[in-house]
Amino acid sequence: RNMDTVVDRLNQTESALGEINASVVQIKEISLALKDPSITEEELNNAFEKLSQLKEQLVKLGNTKIGDQYIFGGSITTTRPFENTDSGIFYRGNTSEITVEMGDNISIATNIPGTTIFSMSGTDKGVFDSLDTLLEVAGGGDPPEDFDTILDEIDGLNNTVINARAINSNRGFRAESAQESLSAEQTSVESVLASIMETDTALA
Repeated sequence: RNMDTVVDRLNQTESALGEINASVVQIKEISLALKDPSITEEELNNAFEKLSQLKEQLVKLGNTKIGDQYIFGGSITTTRPFENTDSGIFYRGNTSEITVEMGDNISIATNIPGTTIFSMSGTDKGVFDSLDTLLEVAGGGDPPEDFDTILDEIDGLNNTVINARAINSNRGFRAESAQESLSAEQTSVESVLASIMETDTALA
């Protein structure tokens, strides 16, 4: 039962990370379009609307739950980790990992903190700071002089998410392997018990 929960959690994490990855790719495409000095007002409006939707989508994905537990809040699983306020995005979780024993000498971390995924640290809101800058530009503001830095940050976030998916995938493989090993062991034990009972019945 515990193993099934771990595998389900890792699978759900992969699903959410895949959607985050896709959103980041879209943000990168829009940011490149915003850098083009020939962009039209209509295109700016469309970019603003899409970036706003993507920001909401990332917050929603950051608050993904399995049952009654949030999966990106570190070890704080009962509180919504990401909160979108008038002052910006706030992270209410922590940076801890939840480790579960899967068998003899096998322990697997079952979560990746949201701060890692979105490159957040202290007052640095990571991708959400970059998104706010892009929204200002899409709203008619002048691109900042360090606009290329924003593009680099988006690229960095994309690499971070890809790396997180690789780590999570490896954990999922280990969890499923442990699950299969335990199932085979249980089947073997049941077979031996059945054989012993048959022998006892024959001798009776």
